[in-house]
Amino acid sequence: MKDKKLAVITGASSGIGKSFAYILASRGYDLMLIARRKTLLVNHASSLHKRYNVDVKVYDVDLSIGIQRKKLLSSLHKKTESIDLLVNNAGLGRFGEAVSIGVEDTNKMIEVNVVALTEFCLSLIPLVLKSNQKSIINVASVAAFHPSAFAAVYAATKAYVYSFSMALASEYNGRISILALCPGITDTEFWQSSGVSKPKYLIRSADTVVEQALENLTKKVLIIGVENKIRVIIQKFIPDSFMLYVGRAVRTFIQNTKTKKINNW
Repeated sequence: MKDKKLAVITGASSGIGKSFAYILASRGYDLMLIARRKTLLVNHASSLHKRYNVDVKVYDVDLSIGIQRKKLLSSLHKKTESIDLLVNNAGLGRFGEAVSIGVEDTNKMIEVNVVALTEFCLSLIPLVLKSNQKSIINVASVAAFHPSAFAAVYAATKAYVYSFSMALASEYNGRISILALCPGITDTEFWQSSGVSKPKYLIRSADTVVEQALENLTKKVLIIGVENKIRVIIQKFIPDSFMLYVGRAVRTFIQNTKTKKINNW
């Protein structure tokens, strides 16, 4: 009997990471799930094992802390010989004026979105190369394609993920499939944790994002949604300075609208 495939997923307690876990388990993958919230991970592991009869190991780790990442990566090397699919999904977002977000939260964003993802790729690629599938998915965002006022650091970290993933895919062309996954607005806990109201329109389920990613593993970049693909194409012909002006104008309009509603109440 052929051995099952193994997937390692960061940020697996909720949202896109959780969807990756359940959809991959339904396809027979054994799993290594990584996130901060141990209770959720344990509950998911129990549910996945009962439902799909797969082996699930959980690691409650804060990826913003370097020493925890180092211990985890060492453990992964000791406990597995190969990884078929590495999903670097863990990410943090904070929105508002860059100074108001603060240095501490900003550093956490950079540690998780940039440093942890980079360390996982570089450390685990040798194990990916030993597998049959040889695939990596790095979750970026449509925010990767332009600077964003009031999301300055978040957008910059996602631009790094996109650039790094594309370059790495070129280096390992023909040996590893490395996909930069760029979702648009997705229905996850991200909005609550980032302190921003969840948009009402053009929002997709995490399952939809994951299904499309798994159907396009051999691509180097995948932008989810026709409207987002059009947006990215148009932005190539528009100066960043103009896009930033539009972003500021929209934010000012929304803030003024909210103020009028409060005053009229």
